[in-house]
Amino acid sequence: MSIYDFEYKSRRKFLDHYSENKALKEFAERLGFENSNYQEHRDILLNFILNYHKLIHRYEELISVEQWKQNFYTGISLFLLFSIPILLYVAPSLLKNYAPNGDLLAQIAAILTGLLTVQKSLSSWLDKRKIVGNFRKAQSALKAKLYAFEDKWRGQVLLAVTENEKEINKLKDDFLQEVRIAIREAQAIVEEEQNLYFDTITSQSIDLGAMLIEARQSAKNAVGVLIPSQTENQQLALIQKRRTVVQLEAEIREWENLVG
Repeated sequence: MSIYDFEYKSRRKFLDHYSENKALKEFAERLGFENSNYQEHRDILLNFILNYHKLIHRYEELISVEQWKQNFYTGISLFLLFSIPILLYVAPSLLKNYAPNGDLLAQIAAILTGLLTVQKSLSSWLDKRKIVGNFRKAQSALKAKLYAFEDKWRGQVLLAVTENEKEINKLKDDFLQEVRIAIREAQAIVEEEQNLYFDTITSQSIDLGAMLIEARQSAKNAVGVLIPSQTENQQLALIQKRRTVVQLEAEIREWENLVG
Protein backbone atom coordinates (compact mmCIF):
# COMPACT_ATOMS: atom_id res chain seq x y z
CA MET A 1 0.00 0.00 0.00
CA SER A 2 1.36 3.38 -1.05
CA ILE A 3 1.09 6.48 1.12
CA TYR A 4 -0.05 8.27 -2.07
CA ASP A 5 -2.99 5.97 -2.74
CA PHE A 6 -5.30 8.93 -2.08
CA GLU A 7 -4.15 10.42 -5.39
CA TYR A 8 -5.79 7.62 -7.34
CA LYS A 9 -9.13 8.32 -5.67
CA SER A 10 -9.33 11.98 -6.67
CA ARG A 11 -9.13 14.23 -9.68
CA ARG A 12 -5.31 14.25 -9.54
CA LYS A 13 -4.88 10.95 -11.34
CA PHE A 14 -6.50 8.82 -13.99
CA LEU A 15 -7.64 5.36 -13.07
CA ASP A 16 -4.98 3.59 -15.12
CA HIS A 17 -2.41 3.97 -17.89
CA TYR A 18 -4.98 3.13 -20.54
CA SER A 19 -7.19 6.02 -19.43
CA GLU A 20 -4.23 8.37 -19.58
CA ASN A 21 -3.32 7.32 -23.14
CA LYS A 22 -6.93 7.61 -24.26
CA ALA A 23 -7.21 11.12 -22.84
CA LEU A 24 -3.93 12.21 -24.41
CA LYS A 25 -4.93 10.82 -27.81
CA GLU A 26 -8.29 12.57 -27.75
CA PHE A 27 -6.70 15.87 -26.77
CA ALA A 28 -4.05 15.51 -29.49
CA GLU A 29 -6.67 14.76 -32.13
CA ARG A 30 -8.73 17.71 -30.98
CA LEU A 31 -5.84 20.14 -31.55
CA GLY A 32 -4.34 18.28 -34.49
CA PHE A 33 -0.98 17.15 -33.12
CA GLU A 34 -1.58 13.40 -32.94
CA ASN A 35 1.22 12.83 -35.50
CA SER A 36 3.98 14.26 -33.37
CA ASN A 37 6.27 13.53 -30.46
CA TYR A 38 3.62 14.55 -27.90
CA GLN A 39 4.32 11.41 -25.81
CA GLU A 40 7.59 13.03 -24.80
CA HIS A 41 5.54 15.72 -23.05
CA ARG A 42 2.84 13.47 -21.60
CA ASP A 43 3.31 14.71 -18.02
CA ILE A 44 2.59 18.35 -18.74
CA LEU A 45 -0.21 17.50 -21.19
CA LEU A 46 -1.83 15.18 -18.65
CA ASN A 47 -1.51 17.89 -16.04
CA PHE A 48 -3.37 20.25 -18.37
CA ILE A 49 -6.14 17.69 -18.90
CA LEU A 50 -6.44 17.04 -15.17
CA ASN A 51 -6.74 20.76 -14.41
CA TYR A 52 -9.30 21.43 -17.14
CA HIS A 53 -11.18 18.48 -18.61
CA LYS A 54 -11.30 16.35 -15.50
CA LEU A 55 -12.06 19.26 -13.19
CA ILE A 56 -14.92 20.42 -15.42
CA HIS A 57 -16.38 16.93 -15.16
CA ARG A 58 -15.84 16.95 -11.39
CA TYR A 59 -17.72 20.22 -11.00
CA GLU A 60 -20.58 18.69 -12.98
CA GLU A 61 -20.76 15.90 -10.41
CA LEU A 62 -20.64 18.33 -7.47
CA ILE A 63 -23.41 20.45 -8.97
CA SER A 64 -25.57 17.36 -9.45
CA VAL A 65 -25.06 16.35 -5.80
CA GLU A 66 -26.00 19.81 -4.50
CA GLN A 67 -29.04 19.96 -6.76
CA TRP A 68 -30.14 16.57 -5.44
CA LYS A 69 -29.94 17.94 -1.90
CA GLN A 70 -32.01 20.96 -2.86
CA ASN A 71 -34.58 18.77 -4.61
CA PHE A 72 -34.73 16.55 -1.52
CA TYR A 73 -35.44 19.59 0.67
CA THR A 74 -38.09 20.80 -1.78
CA GLY A 75 -39.71 17.36 -1.69
CA ILE A 76 -39.82 17.39 2.12
CA SER A 77 -41.31 20.89 2.13
CA LEU A 78 -44.01 19.90 -0.36
CA PHE A 79 -44.74 16.76 1.64
CA LEU A 80 -45.22 18.81 4.80
CA LEU A 81 -47.33 21.33 2.90
CA PHE A 82 -49.81 18.63 1.94
CA SER A 83 -49.53 16.38 5.00
CA ILE A 84 -49.93 18.97 7.77
CA PRO A 85 -53.54 19.89 6.85
CA ILE A 86 -54.37 16.17 6.65
CA LEU A 87 -52.70 15.61 10.02
CA LEU A 88 -54.70 18.43 11.58
CA TYR A 89 -57.89 16.95 10.17
CA VAL A 90 -57.39 13.35 11.31
CA ALA A 91 -55.38 13.95 14.50
CA PRO A 92 -58.37 14.83 16.75
CA SER A 93 -60.11 11.53 16.03
CA LEU A 94 -56.90 9.53 16.36
CA LEU A 95 -55.70 11.14 19.58
CA LYS A 96 -58.94 11.80 21.45
CA ASN A 97 -58.67 8.49 23.35
CA TYR A 98 -55.08 9.30 24.39
CA ALA A 99 -55.52 12.94 25.29
CA PRO A 100 -57.67 13.32 28.40
CA ASN A 101 -58.15 16.59 30.25
CA GLY A 102 -57.83 18.78 27.18
CA ASP A 103 -54.32 17.71 26.14
CA LEU A 104 -55.31 17.08 22.52
CA LEU A 105 -54.13 20.40 21.14
CA ALA A 106 -50.87 20.16 23.06
CA GLN A 107 -50.11 16.76 21.52
CA ILE A 108 -50.90 17.95 18.01
CA ALA A 109 -48.77 21.05 18.55
CA ALA A 110 -45.87 18.86 19.72
CA ILE A 111 -46.08 16.74 16.56
CA LEU A 112 -46.16 19.81 14.35
CA THR A 113 -43.25 21.33 16.27
CA GLY A 114 -41.09 18.33 15.43
CA LEU A 115 -42.04 18.37 11.74
CA LEU A 116 -41.52 22.11 11.38
CA THR A 117 -38.19 21.98 13.22
CA VAL A 118 -36.87 19.42 10.73
CA GLN A 119 -38.05 21.55 7.82
CA LYS A 120 -36.53 24.74 9.24
CA SER A 121 -33.23 22.97 10.02
CA LEU A 122 -32.92 21.78 6.43
CA SER A 123 -33.88 25.22 5.15
CA SER A 124 -31.26 26.95 7.31
CA TRP A 125 -28.59 24.45 6.32
CA LEU A 126 -29.27 24.80 2.59
CA ASP A 127 -29.52 28.58 2.77
CA LYS A 128 -25.96 28.67 4.06
CA ARG A 129 -24.69 26.23 1.43
CA LYS A 130 -24.58 28.77 -1.38
CA ILE A 131 -21.91 26.78 -3.16
CA VAL A 132 -23.66 25.69 -6.35
CA GLY A 133 -23.11 29.16 -7.78
CA ASN A 134 -19.40 28.94 -6.93
CA PHE A 135 -19.17 25.55 -8.64
CA ARG A 136 -20.91 26.87 -11.74
CA LYS A 137 -18.71 29.98 -11.82
CA ALA A 138 -15.50 27.95 -11.59
CA GLN A 139 -16.71 25.43 -14.16
CA SER A 140 -17.71 28.21 -16.55
CA ALA A 141 -14.33 29.94 -16.16
CA LEU A 142 -12.48 26.69 -16.86
CA LYS A 143 -14.59 26.00 -19.95
CA ALA A 144 -14.02 29.52 -21.27
CA LYS A 145 -10.24 29.24 -20.89
CA LEU A 146 -10.17 25.73 -22.34
CA TYR A 147 -12.14 26.68 -25.45
CA ALA A 148 -10.11 29.85 -25.93
CA PHE A 149 -6.92 27.80 -25.69
CA GLU A 150 -8.22 25.26 -28.19
CA ASP A 151 -9.36 27.94 -30.65
CA LYS A 152 -5.94 29.56 -30.53
CA TRP A 153 -3.84 26.43 -30.98
CA ARG A 154 -6.00 24.11 -33.07
CA GLY A 155 -3.85 23.23 -36.07
CA GLN A 156 -1.06 25.54 -34.90
CA VAL A 157 0.78 23.29 -32.46
CA LEU A 158 3.26 21.48 -34.68
CA LEU A 159 6.70 22.53 -35.80
CA ALA A 160 8.39 20.51 -38.54
CA VAL A 161 12.10 19.89 -37.89
CA THR A 162 14.73 17.73 -39.52
CA GLU A 163 16.65 15.24 -37.41
CA ASN A 164 19.05 12.68 -38.88
CA GLU A 165 17.89 13.67 -42.35
CA LYS A 166 14.33 12.85 -41.36
CA GLU A 167 11.53 15.35 -40.96
CA ILE A 168 9.49 14.98 -37.80
CA ASN A 169 6.78 17.02 -36.11
CA LYS A 170 7.45 18.46 -32.69
CA LEU A 171 5.34 20.52 -30.35
CA LYS A 172 6.17 24.21 -30.40
CA ASP A 173 7.94 25.63 -27.37
CA ASP A 174 5.44 28.51 -27.32
CA PHE A 175 2.60 25.98 -27.10
CA LEU A 176 4.22 24.12 -24.19
CA GLN A 177 4.91 27.40 -22.41
CA GLU A 178 1.28 28.45 -22.78
CA VAL A 179 0.18 25.06 -21.48
CA ARG A 180 2.14 25.76 -18.28
CA ILE A 181 0.57 29.22 -17.96
CA ALA A 182 -2.91 27.80 -18.53
CA ILE A 183 -2.36 25.21 -15.79
CA ARG A 184 -1.46 27.94 -13.29
CA GLU A 185 -4.54 29.92 -14.31
CA ALA A 186 -6.76 26.87 -13.78
CA GLN A 187 -5.23 26.28 -10.36
CA ALA A 188 -5.96 29.92 -9.43
CA ILE A 189 -9.62 29.45 -10.39
CA VAL A 190 -9.89 26.31 -8.28
CA GLU A 191 -8.11 27.95 -5.35
CA GLU A 192 -10.59 30.84 -5.37
CA GLU A 193 -13.54 28.43 -5.48
CA GLN A 194 -12.12 26.34 -2.64
CA ASN A 195 -11.58 29.42 -0.45
CA LEU A 196 -15.23 30.37 -0.94
CA TYR A 197 -16.28 26.78 -0.27
CA PHE A 198 -14.38 26.53 3.02
CA ASP A 199 -15.63 29.95 4.14
CA THR A 200 -19.18 28.76 3.54
CA ILE A 201 -18.75 25.40 5.24
CA THR A 202 -16.95 26.72 8.33
CA SER A 203 -19.50 29.52 8.85
CA GLN A 204 -22.45 27.13 9.02
CA SER A 205 -24.22 26.97 12.35
CA ILE A 206 -27.77 26.05 13.32
CA ASP A 207 -29.44 27.58 16.37
CA LEU A 208 -31.64 24.64 17.27
CA GLY A 209 -33.10 26.38 20.32
CA ALA A 210 -34.33 29.34 18.30
CA MET A 211 -35.70 26.98 15.66
CA LEU A 212 -37.63 25.01 18.27
CA ILE A 213 -39.16 28.19 19.69
CA GLU A 214 -40.12 29.45 16.24
CA ALA A 215 -41.47 26.07 15.17
CA ARG A 216 -43.47 25.72 18.40
CA GLN A 217 -45.11 29.10 17.87
CA SER A 218 -45.87 28.25 14.24
CA ALA A 219 -47.39 24.94 15.32
CA LYS A 220 -49.58 26.65 17.93
CA ASN A 221 -50.76 29.17 15.39
CA ALA A 222 -51.55 26.43 12.86
CA VAL A 223 -53.45 24.41 15.43
CA GLY A 224 -55.37 27.46 16.62
CA VAL A 225 -56.39 28.39 13.09
CA LEU A 226 -57.22 24.97 11.69
CA ILE A 227 -58.60 23.19 14.81
CA PRO A 228 -61.27 24.81 17.00
CA SER A 229 -60.41 25.05 20.68
CA GLN A 230 -62.51 23.46 23.41
CA THR A 231 -64.25 26.78 24.15
CA GLU A 232 -65.09 27.19 20.49
CA ASN A 233 -66.41 23.63 20.36
CA GLN A 234 -68.64 24.30 23.36
CA GLN A 235 -69.92 27.50 21.80
CA LEU A 236 -70.70 25.73 18.55
CA ALA A 237 -72.53 22.97 20.42
CA LEU A 238 -74.59 25.54 22.37
CA ILE A 239 -75.52 27.37 19.18
CA GLN A 240 -76.60 24.09 17.59
CA LYS A 241 -78.77 23.25 20.64
CA ARG A 242 -80.40 26.65 20.50
CA ARG A 243 -81.18 26.17 16.84
CA THR A 244 -82.73 22.80 17.64
CA VAL A 245 -84.90 24.33 20.39
CA VAL A 246 -86.09 27.12 18.09
CA GLN A 247 -86.91 24.59 15.38
CA LEU A 248 -88.89 22.42 17.84
CA GLU A 249 -90.80 25.42 19.17
CA ALA A 250 -91.74 26.39 15.61
CA GLU A 251 -92.99 22.86 14.90
CA ILE A 252 -95.06 22.87 18.11
CA ARG A 253 -96.73 26.12 17.13
CA GLU A 254 -97.58 24.71 13.72
CA TRP A 255 -99.18 21.64 15.32
CA GLU A 256 -101.16 23.86 17.72
CA ASN A 257 -102.48 25.90 14.81
CA LEU A 258 -103.55 22.74 12.99
CA VAL A 259 -105.29 21.29 16.05
CA GLY A 260 -106.98 24.57 16.94
